[in-house]
Amino acid sequence: MLRLPLPEPEQERTILNFNEAIRLNLEYTLVYFNQGSAYKEPGKKAEAIANFEKFITLITDLQPAQTARRQIKELFK
Repeated sequence: MLRLPLPEPEQERTILNFNEAIRLNLEYTLVYFNQGSAYKEPGKKAEAIANFEKFITLITDLQPAQTARRQIKELFK
């Protein structure tokens, strides 16, 4: 999992790297969770939620899906 908080200069580069990973493999589930976390840091709520929701649709393990749902819930506080 991604270690947060990211230093500000690394946030955009990290998101771009995740975009490239998704481009290369749309089914790479963990990247969606990590990208959601990266978007959460600079306050890009809609992008974070979209990535967490995509992660939930791809993951088969209940525990990580629950973690993603908690992340979404935090964004609505």
